[in-house]
Amino acid sequence: LFLWYHKVPMLRDVVISDPQVILNVITKLVECKHDPAALGAAGIKSSWCSKFQNHAIISRDILAQKCFKKHFIGHAFTIEHFIALMCHLFIMVRLDNENSKGD
Repeated sequence: LFLWYHKVPMLRDVVISDPQVILNVITKLVECKHDPAALGAAGIKSSWCSKFQNHAIISRDILAQKCFKKHFIGHAFTIEHFIALMCHLFIMVRLDNENSKGD
C-alpha cells in the first residue's frame, strides 16, 4: 500500500510506503488525550497539557517531544508533513490566531 498525496503541495514529493508511521503518531495522541499523566511524563508544558486535554489543541512543540518525534523520519516524513496530511484529511485544522502560536 503506497500513499501519495501529489495534490497537496507539502506532500508532493512524499510517498508513504508504510502508513504505520502515521498510525503510531495518531495512537500516541489518543493515548495522551485519555491519560493526562502521559503528557506530563513526556515533558510537555502544563499550559499545552491543558489546551490538549480540554480542547484537543496540539502544537508543533508537542509533536517535537521525544514520544512523538521518534515516529518521524528525518526529512523524509516530518512534523510539517504530518500536519499537512492531517489537515488534508480533515483530521486537524490549523489555528492562525495569536493565541495559538506554535500550533
